[in-house]
Amino acid sequence: NTYTYFQMVRRDFGQRSTQGENRIFDFLDNQYTHNIRVGIMHNWALRLNENHTIEFKNLYNQIYTGQYVNRTGFDANNGYNANNHSFDQVYRGIYTGQLVGTHKLGSDKTKVDWVIGYNSSFRDQPDYRRYRSDVDLTTGSKSIYVPVGAAQAFFLGRTYLTLDEKGYTGSANFTQKLTGKGDKEIELKAGLFYEYKDRSFSARNLGYVKANSSLFDLDITQSALNLFAKGNINSTNGLKIDEQTNASDSYTASNNLFAGYAQVNLPLSKKLNVIAGVRAENNTQKLQSALIDKTPVNYNRNILSLLPSVNLTYNFTDRSLLRLAYGRTVNRPEFREIAPFSFYDFVNNRVVSGNPQLSIAKVDNFDFRYEFYPTPSEIVSVAAFHKNFSDPIEVIFTGGANTTLNINFNNAKSATSTGLEFEVRKNLASISPAKLLQKLSINFNAAFIYSRVKLQDKDADTQSDNRPLQGQSPYIINGGLTYSNPKKDFQLNVLYNIIGKRIYAVGAVFGQGAIYPDWYEMPRNVIDITFSKGINQHFFIKGGITDLLNQQNIILQDGNADGNYNKSSDQIIQSYSPGRQFSLGITYKLLKK
Repeated sequence: NTYTYFQMVRRDFGQRSTQGENRIFDFLDNQYTHNIRVGIMHNWALRLNENHTIEFKNLYNQIYTGQYVNRTGFDANNGYNANNHSFDQVYRGIYTGQLVGTHKLGSDKTKVDWVIGYNSSFRDQPDYRRYRSDVDLTTGSKSIYVPVGAAQAFFLGRTYLTLDEKGYTGSANFTQKLTGKGDKEIELKAGLFYEYKDRSFSARNLGYVKANSSLFDLDITQSALNLFAKGNINSTNGLKIDEQTNASDSYTASNNLFAGYAQVNLPLSKKLNVIAGVRAENNTQKLQSALIDKTPVNYNRNILSLLPSVNLTYNFTDRSLLRLAYGRTVNRPEFREIAPFSFYDFVNNRVVSGNPQLSIAKVDNFDFRYEFYPTPSEIVSVAAFHKNFSDPIEVIFTGGANTTLNINFNNAKSATSTGLEFEVRKNLASISPAKLLQKLSINFNAAFIYSRVKLQDKDADTQSDNRPLQGQSPYIINGGLTYSNPKKDFQLNVLYNIIGKRIYAVGAVFGQGAIYPDWYEMPRNVIDITFSKGINQHFFIKGGITDLLNQQNIILQDGNADGNYNKSSDQIIQSYSPGRQFSLGITYKLLKK
């Protein structure tokens, strides 16, 4: 059960041109959030004998989120000083259950395992309310904005959203070990997988308007609680409800996946080993909805994907090896990404909609890696990797003018990502006999990536080009220092993370030098500290600090077009401090006597 408060800066700027900066809005949000999370886990295991085990696993999570946002500032697009409000409640839950079997046959050389699963999830947003309040800066008075004619639900309205999804899975794997020439052990694997998902989603938008503009006589400077009292909802001098629900505000969808694979682990010599295989996936994704004008949308994609993989290793010694790997993977669009449903997100002040024309993305992955294991618990590795993307899915801005840009999804034509990766996991006891170093260990990994995207011909003149792939950071660094004293049953961990600036959403090009720049999420240093201390055999104390530095989360636009991103000279789109979290807990453990 948690309560959080954020003060968030939210801004938007129009097309960048020779006319200079064009500020669309400048808001300060006071965001109050209440979260309640309940989780239940219950697992059973039946061991028939040492060769046969059956497990029944159950996990249920439910999350409630209640949020109130008070927004103040200036909206140049609509020409008013704002004191806007939103009230939201979201209930989410998911259950997943699995029946798992593991069976060893013969002399441990034959193994069969299988899984049958079911999951059910829901999302209920029963009454998402927003209203706009205009501020007179001269008198300080506030008046609630009530539209005339058609409702404007994003300024004064209520939205109801429901989502239900069910999934069924089944898989079976067969492993057989064979003794080849020279006592080499060959391992064969094969398996089948099936998954079916079924989703239904519906939304309803209601807005308030003046029932009769000439007779309307309600005091719009009064509180919202009084203005929307039951007696003020009438067809003469009060408010009436206007239905704003569109044909695109509901959809049904399903995904049917059937896959099979075969793999062989083959030692070619004492030092050289190859693991090769292929996975075939037949996937059918369907979605039924309609556009706003009621034109039917029937998304139906049946795609057979052949996904080969090969992993070649050369062992210099029993502690070092060279690895060369290739594998093909796919990235299918989510239901939300292909649904034509448009939703006004009050928090981000944007309309988000899907794209029924999205295609599946394909990725070819190449990896060249050297691994060294000083001890079984330590590793030093250096790797080079390259990825080729076909039809990668990106988050983009779309719209015909700088004041109507919305968030959407689109396929680029292709993209590449090339980089280096380093990993070290080392105990410092071997460096020096000093007592402190005997108890210290480090964990470090870093990746440095260069990516570039190529657009479809139809998008070349409407999107920013010569840029990284949306969502791809140029570097990712993680580090950790652990102090462990088993005699005192004490452990302390200090963790560090930073991710390089990455495109949050791809900007737009309007021609004649007018550009809406990309949104970039900027790097922030994160340090977490955790500890655990045993008091006795039963009691343990655990605690920590999350995000010790509490650096700002910032999204920027390159407002001055100099190629550098700096919060003091560029346009700040979003800015807030996530806050430090302090935790302290006591664990009681039941021990066998």
